[in-house]
Amino acid sequence: MIGLTDANPSPEVIKVLLVVTISVLSVLVLLVGYLLAKRDAAITSATDNLTIIVNQLKTLVDGLTVQYAIRQPIVDERLKAHSESIQQHSDRLMKLESEHQIIHCNFQAEKPKRKPLKNEVNQ
Repeated sequence: MIGLTDANPSPEVIKVLLVVTISVLSVLVLLVGYLLAKRDAAITSATDNLTIIVNQLKTLVDGLTVQYAIRQPIVDERLKAHSESIQQHSDRLMKLESEHQIIHCNFQAEKPKRKPLKNEVNQ
């Protein structure tokens, strides 16, 4: 070997170790830099895509807000008309139910007694 196991290595051995160590560290730093740049490019691309999507959503929400503002009075009128119609139907139903109850009660009161059957007479 080149004297790596010596307690006091020579200056030439130290220089060789230093060159090898610096070379390995340089390659590692370059590799880390490359990976960080690649990740940064991916993050930038994702950020750009998200920005485009958010802008499209904002445009969509603005359009829906305008449509809502235009349609809201029409919807309110229709809801009011339906509410009035439902209330009229409810009033008519309550009137019919009360008339039916009155007629049913009167019919029960005026109901004639039935004639006994032959079986009931013999007993």
